[in-house]
Amino acid sequence: MAERNMFALHAFAKEAEQRAESPAVTEELRQQALSKEHAAKDLSGQALENQIRKNRFRWLREYLTEYGMKRAAS
Repeated sequence: MAERNMFALHAFAKEAEQRAESPAVTEELRQQALSKEHAAKDLSGQALENQIRKNRFRWLREYLTEYGMKRAAS
């Protein structure tokens, strides 16, 4: 049972990483970065990519946390 859970969690984490890198999520994160009030109006190039990377890390952390909380509640 524990081994099966470990494999299931590993598979979910891998799927979550792939989803975080998907074009749809990347575009969502790009729009978030460009719409931030504190962001420079001309955020582009490496600065934009850095912000997208930070947003992706936050998105993945929240996605995995939500999944973990749902599993713990069931």
